[in-house]
Parts: sequence; C-alpha cells; structure tokens
Amino acid sequence: MSSQHSKIQKITKIALMVALIAVVSQIVIPMPSYVPLTLQVFIIALVSYILGVRDALITVLTYIALGAIGVPVFASFRGGIYALFDYTGGFIWSFIIIAILCGISSKKSLAIVLGIISALISHLMGTLWYMVIARVGLGAALVAVSLPYILKDVLLIPLAYALASKIKKHKI
Repeated sequence: MSSQHSKIQKITKIALMVALIAVVSQIVIPMPSYVPLTLQVFIIALVSYILGVRDALITVLTYIALGAIGVPVFASFRGGIYALFDYTGGFIWSFIIIAILCGISSKKSLAIVLGIISALISHLMGTLWYMVIARVGLGAALVAVSLPYILKDVLLIPLAYALASKIKKHKI
C-alpha cells in the first residue's frame, strides 16, 4: 500500500469518526438543566479506543472545531462558539481528555480503568463549568448535571472497549 493511499485511508477514517460522533450526539433526552442525556462519552471513548490517541485527538478536535464554527454537530443540533461556553461547555472540552485517556492504552484492564477515569474527569469538568455558568453550588450542580448521568457513562466504558476490540479485529 502506498503512503498516499495510507494517508487517504487515515483521513477517511477520521472523517467518518467525526461524522459518527456528530450523529450519535443527536441522540438526546432533554433535561431541565439544559444538559441533555446523551451517549457522547460512550461514542468518544469508542472512537478513541479504535483510533488511538493521535487520531482520536484529531477527530475530537475536528468535531469541536466544526461545532465552534457553527456546524450543528453538538447535542440537540447546536453549533457556534457560544456552545463551548454555555451550560454544556465543560463536557464538550472534556472530550479532549477522554480521547487522550481512552486512546493511550491497548491493554484491556488499563484501557478500561483510564476510560472510567476519563468519564469521571468529564463529569468533574462539566459539573464545575455548570456551577460557574448556572451560578449554583456544587451540590445543585452535581444533582443537575452529573448524578443523573454518571452511572450510565461509567457502565458504558467497558462496552465501548469491547465493541472497539471487535471492530479492530475486523480492521474496519
């Protein structure tokens, strides 16, 4: 396989993963806190386990950049720079951490532990960000944007790893 062909395959894979994240981000259950219930942590972890840290970072940064310039790729078909700085901004920025931690290890137990840690960091970043934007205390922020979601995200990390392992075996 030529170097040019390999580069085209890599770019295509990254573009498809950006599109996958954008599509899955639209599967939402609206919540009163303005932070919807989504599968974004799951899909970012899955993509990162498949691609590895470098390409996962490129994918997530491309997704964030597309959203920032106005493409409606964020949850509930939102886009624009303001989306990075409103109620959900902390969660969106945390996708970078998820990409790094889920992308760095191919050893099953370490990859899952790092994935769970990344989900917890995502909740911490999202909660703290929400506290500032919504002007509420830590307890109120936890109840509004973390507690309803955290168990789902932590439980979906091993599923993301298992699915990524199956996909990688088939060289998709």
